[in-house]
Amino acid sequence: MFVRGIHLIIRWFLALLGMVLVLFEEVLWALTGGIMRSFARFAPIAWLEDHIRRLPPILALPLFVLPWLIMLPVKLGALWLIAMGKVIHGTLLFIGGEAFGVAFLARLYELCRPSLHRWPWFVAVERVLLRWTQWAHDILYRLPFMRAGRAWGDRRWHDMKSWMDKSRERSQHTKKNEMDKGAEGAGGE
Repeated sequence: MFVRGIHLIIRWFLALLGMVLVLFEEVLWALTGGIMRSFARFAPIAWLEDHIRRLPPILALPLFVLPWLIMLPVKLGALWLIAMGKVIHGTLLFIGGEAFGVAFLARLYELCRPSLHRWPWFVAVERVLLRWTQWAHDILYRLPFMRAGRAWGDRRWHDMKSWMDKSRERSQHTKKNEMDKGAEGAGGE
């Protein structure tokens, strides 16, 4: 009975950890997507993205191996740094590599998604994964520590926005005063 209870606790802990990691990647995906889109301003990258968009699904699908192939040496380098006792450097390299890999994957997905939607099975799998992600969001956001963290984040966001609004008003007021003084000085000469 005791072993079954421990087993159940470990399973729930691992499920919660998995949900948190998936949601972390999803947030990272959303944040880095805009950064990767900005690279499309460069002509060679815009050209490459245009060609990727036009690929048929059978050629677009294998592209999703690229982020893994590119990031494998980075992850191995991170593990090597950790094995050499440079835990902080290795961890930072791993996190940075993971962030780049997720950003690259997100951009590829965004470019290839219309092509891949020609396959009904892809649409069905995507729908199941999106439903699972929503289910994970629902469970995670019902947890007390997540609600508290979200409320804290909302308050910080509100505080930052009001500070920025006040700063903008002060800046505009200062500029208006400087312009008024400049107009008075010009009229007095």
